[in-house]
Amino acid sequence: MEFKKVTLANVDQILKCTHVSDFSESNFTIGILLLWADEYDRDYYEEDDTMIFRGKSPHSHLYYSYPIGKNPGKILAQLPRPCTLLYVPESKIALFPNEEKTLFDMYPKS
Repeated sequence: MEFKKVTLANVDQILKCTHVSDFSESNFTIGILLLWADEYDRDYYEEDDTMIFRGKSPHSHLYYSYPIGKNPGKILAQLPRPCTLLYVPESKIALFPNEEKTLFDMYPKS
């Protein structure tokens, strides 16, 4: 997966995926993404009209957003295990098989 930096120059590409999200998450608004892009070293990866964001905590721990777009399962399958997923809508937690739930540290918790 080749991640790109979230910058003003790639807003159009980011918006094409955030606009097709089937859940509401204020952390995916372009203003919030740009505001925190440098602070959390925020990157994005886009494939098949689906996007995922990656960031780094102040302690250099990598985390990922729940993918938004048409094919989140394809991107989730490419993530390292175990990993931390943030901004997981409650409606999406049930989609993970029980054995997969142990490989993701998901927030919010179910």
